[in-house]
Amino acid sequence: MMSDDQTLTEVPHRSNTATWVVLAVVAALFLAWVLFLRPEISMKRATEGPGVGQPLVALDLQPLTGTTDGLTLDSLRGKVTLINFWGTWCPPCLREFPHMVELWDEFRDKPDFKFVSVSSTFDAPENVEDVRQKTAQFLRSRSTAMPTYIDANGATRQLVASVLGTPSLSYPTTILLDRAGIVRATWTGYESGYEHQMEKLVAQLLSEK
Repeated sequence: MMSDDQTLTEVPHRSNTATWVVLAVVAALFLAWVLFLRPEISMKRATEGPGVGQPLVALDLQPLTGTTDGLTLDSLRGKVTLINFWGTWCPPCLREFPHMVELWDEFRDKPDFKFVSVSSTFDAPENVEDVRQKTAQFLRSRSTAMPTYIDANGATRQLVASVLGTPSLSYPTTILLDRAGIVRATWTGYESGYEHQMEKLVAQLLSEK
C-alpha cells in the first residue's frame, strides 16, 4: 500500500514530466511550422496570388544609373525577368536590398535573364534628377554598380498595380516574368526568405526552354 509521503513525492514528478512532454510537442510543432509549413504557404502566396498568370502588356522604363539604355517589354522578350520596385527612402526596401544585389550578381551572366531594379518614389511624374542623385549616392554607400531604372511618368507602376489588383504600388514590390512576359510570381513587401523563393523560381524558369 502506497504511503501518503510516496503519493506527495510522485505526483509532482508526474506533473513535471507531463509539462516537459507538452513543451516538447509544442516546440516540435513550431519547428515544423518554421521549416516547412510557413515557407510553403509563403511560396504559394507568391506563385498563386493576384496577377499570377496574367501578361504584362507594356513596360516603359528609362535608364537611371549604371546604364544608358531604357527598357520596353519587347527588349525583355525571351528573357526571364525579375523586376524590383524599391526606394532609397523605404526601410523594408533597404533590408531587402542586399539580397537583391546577391540575386543580380548570381544570375547577371545568364544571357536569358534580366534583373530590373526600379528606383522609385510615390511621385508621378518623378523628379528624375533628384532620384538619380539619391540612388547613385545610395549605391555608392553599398559598393554596388547594379544598374537601375526609373518609371518617370508612373505608367509602368500603375499598370503593375492594376495587374496585382491594387490601386497603387506598395514598396518593395517584385514581379517575376517568364520568357513570354507572363507574371509567374509576385512579392509585396519584404519578409526573410523571399530572396530564396526568387532564387529558386528564377533558376526553375531558366531551366525551362
